[in-house]
Amino acid sequence: LNLLPEAVCLYEETIRSCTALDAPVERAWAETQRSLAVSRLGDLASAAAGLQSARELFAADENRVGMALADLRSAALLLQMNDPAAALQRADTASAALRETGVDGWRVEADLHAAQALADLGNVDAARRRYQQALDDTQDLPEMRAVCHVGLGEILLRQGCYAGARSQFECAVESAELQRAVLPGDEFRTAYGADKQRPYDALIELAMGDLDADAAWRLLRAIEQARSPALRVALARGDGKTAGGVDPTSREQLHWLHGQWRGAIDEGDIERAQQLQARTRKLEQAWLEAYRRAQAATGTAAPAQRAAGALAGAADAHALCAQVPEGTALVAYAVVGERLAACVATRQCLAHVHVDATGLVERLEQLRFQIDSLR
Repeated sequence: LNLLPEAVCLYEETIRSCTALDAPVERAWAETQRSLAVSRLGDLASAAAGLQSARELFAADENRVGMALADLRSAALLLQMNDPAAALQRADTASAALRETGVDGWRVEADLHAAQALADLGNVDAARRRYQQALDDTQDLPEMRAVCHVGLGEILLRQGCYAGARSQFECAVESAELQRAVLPGDEFRTAYGADKQRPYDALIELAMGDLDADAAWRLLRAIEQARSPALRVALARGDGKTAGGVDPTSREQLHWLHGQWRGAIDEGDIERAQQLQARTRKLEQAWLEAYRRAQAATGTAAPAQRAAGALAGAADAHALCAQVPEGTALVAYAVVGERLAACVATRQCLAHVHVDATGLVERLEQLRFQIDSLR
């Protein structure tokens, strides 16, 4: 779900326990998964060291599945490090080992890394075949199907097959939306989508290039679809309940810690203030963990089709314009790469423009810095 700092905390706690209990294989599993989390956080050196340690522990135990998983995670890491040739070799090694042991889910994941490596190396025909084969092998794995569709969409986009690319990206979005719809709680849905933005952006880019009469409406739909998927799912499901709150005793403990911290600050006792702050954060983290577990346990998963169907039930451009008051304009915009797209709806028509946005993000960051400095 991309709750990465929380995942790293839990893995590190597991690693400490396994070390204390002299359980090297269990520690190797935890090291392997921790490496995945820290690599997504951008700490590639720590991820590489963890995978090396894990593979050595698996090898000492002659655990073939564990070694293959370490190779699989290493292939993903090498792709992040822009070394597709080494990634391809490691992914193929993992795929062959996992095929022999019958672990199909990880084997398909290895094939996906190999396909991406082939695409990065410019061998698009071989990459396309690998993606297509993986797609055929993932009937019950929607997360991986979405990755297949994005990979195929990127290849078709590179080859100028825009209609085919649009279809692949739409399939990827649909798969992500169906997965998101069964998650309990807005926080989980939002975190889940943190690394799923590419197909949404691609659909906006494709709509920006359209010149037909419905181009503006298509672009507006793409912008709105990308804007807040988690909120749309919550509205479609009618979510209004939250998991349990904080018990009164714990709340009093937090207030006491905060009061003691302020007293230590007033007295200039920095060491004690830091200790109290650490205790406060630990208590808050424990609450958050308990809240998420309660949310996951009590959430009700509405049918995915109902949430997905709500996305398609919008009116046409004429109906939208009819609802805009005279003398008013509705503007929806998105920044994709170095371009800014905007749809403008008035009572008279729906139009769209896209302009160069080079440096816009940096200028916005500078503006925010200036505003924040006034605090």
